[in-house]
Amino acid sequence: MFLVTYVTLLSYLTLAPDPWWIFGSTGQTVEETLDSTLADYFQHIVAFGVLGAMLAVNSRSATLIRRRLLGTFGLGHAIGTECLQQWIPLRTCTLTDLAANITGLAAGWWLLKTPCNPVTGSLTFNRSGE
Repeated sequence: MFLVTYVTLLSYLTLAPDPWWIFGSTGQTVEETLDSTLADYFQHIVAFGVLGAMLAVNSRSATLIRRRLLGTFGLGHAIGTECLQQWIPLRTCTLTDLAANITGLAAGWWLLKTPCNPVTGSLTFNRSGE
């Protein structure tokens, strides 16, 4: 349920012409100030990192096919929402935003899919490489 709610919120934030309208002109000013800065890319990485982490948690006890479907869904959402922005007023589709989306998604997935040895704190991998 949290995954569906988060995907809905993330879709709204990435596809609405002015997602910060609730803050009035301040939201628009913040949006214009942050556009194409490191803070903007950090927002993309964090937002899609949370999605990647949520997908990773949902795939822990899933079959291989379901894990692949969840990963494909995340990647499709990252690419799809960025590409759809080219037809939405006040939004732009850029490769740097797409790269930040995919980086965040992969980092979030990796952080929660990589097992950690609780005794040594080191990363451990099983023989299948998962």
